[in-house]
Amino acid sequence: MKQSPQGWLKDLPGGNEPPPASRDRKMAHFCRKRKKTMEVQLMARQFSDKEAVTRNEPEDPSNRESGRAFTPLDVLVVGAGPTGLVMASELLRRGISCRLIDQKDGPSTTSRALGMQSRTLELFEQMGIITPILEHALKLWETYVYGPDGKLQMRMNWQALPQVPYPYQLVVAQAHSESVLREYLKEQGGQVEWQRELVELSQDEQEVTARVKSENGTTFEVIHARYVIGCDGAHSFVRKSQGISFEGSVMEADFWLADAQLKWERPQRHAYVWSHQEGLFSVMPLPFDQQWRLFAHIPRRSEAPEEVTLERFREVFTRRTGELGTVICKATWLSNFHIHQRMVTRYRQGRVFLAGDAAHIHSPTGGQGLNTGIQDAYNLAWKLALVLGKQGKESLLETYESERLPVAQSVLKATGAGTALQYAQHPVVKKVVSPLLSRLIQLPAIQRKIALASSELLINYRPSPLSHGREQRPPSGGKRWQKPVSLRKVQAGDRAPQATFLDASSQTPRTVFQLFQQGVIHLLLFTGLHVRISETVRTTALARLVCAQWHDLIVPHLVFAGKEQPSWLQWSGSLLLDVDHEVHSAYGMQAPALCLLRPDGYIGMISKRFDEYTLFEYLRTFFVTQRL
Repeated sequence: MKQSPQGWLKDLPGGNEPPPASRDRKMAHFCRKRKKTMEVQLMARQFSDKEAVTRNEPEDPSNRESGRAFTPLDVLVVGAGPTGLVMASELLRRGISCRLIDQKDGPSTTSRALGMQSRTLELFEQMGIITPILEHALKLWETYVYGPDGKLQMRMNWQALPQVPYPYQLVVAQAHSESVLREYLKEQGGQVEWQRELVELSQDEQEVTARVKSENGTTFEVIHARYVIGCDGAHSFVRKSQGISFEGSVMEADFWLADAQLKWERPQRHAYVWSHQEGLFSVMPLPFDQQWRLFAHIPRRSEAPEEVTLERFREVFTRRTGELGTVICKATWLSNFHIHQRMVTRYRQGRVFLAGDAAHIHSPTGGQGLNTGIQDAYNLAWKLALVLGKQGKESLLETYESERLPVAQSVLKATGAGTALQYAQHPVVKKVVSPLLSRLIQLPAIQRKIALASSELLINYRPSPLSHGREQRPPSGGKRWQKPVSLRKVQAGDRAPQATFLDASSQTPRTVFQLFQQGVIHLLLFTGLHVRISETVRTTALARLVCAQWHDLIVPHLVFAGKEQPSWLQWSGSLLLDVDHEVHSAYGMQAPALCLLRPDGYIGMISKRFDEYTLFEYLRTFFVTQRL
């Protein structure tokens, strides 16, 4: 017969048998009291274990009255769009308990946001989902821009991007990208909880309490979480509940949108834009046979959006493009919407964070919105995971807002200015500014800069406290946004360049981006192009010291400028053979140096000389020492 959980207590003095006669009364009393105490502790442990499994239960008034304790969830993510899916998946991948809720009935089936930029595709490669994303997508190689006279003004070639793994814009229906992300979430042990509406949110110094309406609409669940992340869109309940202002305006223009079939002779691998005096008209291919996304700017005539019909779209298309022989038919989606330019004043309120459209919305010009939200999530997830895992310090979370808020400001400024300029009605703008810009954008150098800016490869965190090395960040109080940077001159805070090396252990070629799939911090220790034994011995000593103090957090790699490991090199860790000096060149290294790569693929620290003291000071500022 299976022994009861309390059965082992009978073996204690004071159990089923009375204490020996030789024991005095004090000892007998002590033993009986100890038995009773241990029974209570065991029951408490069993109750605690049950709570750890269920974590959160439907709200019961008796719970509050009895002061019943709940084991809080690590993170509650609200909103199951691309931003929320990336956030929840990356947290789960790093061992953080997380739930993802959404008030909608289920997944969306429309194409909605389409464009994915090069930087987002790099992140998807790091997550290991780039292959399924590409399966039902279309690569956009060029964009043709026509002037008011119908003549070609600009031919923007995305393949001209230098040293970029994905030199194109990817056109992929949001329904497909969300499907891939949901499958990725499932692989990490998570799922989307549909028809779960957040109706109340409060917080204290220890946790956040969320009251959620269940799918039947009649019962409620109280969820206790250490943090809540609002990825719940432009009308974010999370944002409103925390009193975070959403400042901005509505632009004096409407957008008409249609997904329809076009019968014309143009290839379905390019996008086309007509800059007409009435407004812009653009056509983007969809990853379906002869399906295209049509955008048209329409001057606003009333506060309420006008009704959009396929016939009206045909009229606007013909008038602005001059494409008389084109047939538009079989529209699967028609829509009309106002353009809002808004963003929050802060990304964080205590234990509540915002990301994606909950923090910023703007003109669809340039296709930046979806990408910016995904990068918000990727930036925050690894930081929050380290703090919850007691590997990162609170100072790490403070860098989320300081890094991502300036990016949103820049995106709003760029897309807003571009939209306003395209749709400006002022005579000076039409007669002077627009013709001048038309000439400028014909220059190859200008076209390359536009392509780089759109790709989001130039986004950097140079002013961040997390960035240290080479160029000092601006003094406090100065402008916090980054200047446009070159892909050639690598600084702390920049995107880590891609480069290929030979893995010494497997003798197979690998890339720097493949390292990021591990989800940890990587320390590249360069031997220099002219290898010296004394310097290399010092390098391996530093690598061993890092392993001893941050063994679960940081992986040191010796980047050796050679074809094979020499016999004198006493190093059993990761050895990257830089056969063609590609890694040294990409990071601008010639002499022994170091470079710390963050889990999100940005450079945290870079130094052209070995400076152990500065490295350890940097690490101890943001990360917890973990000695073996």
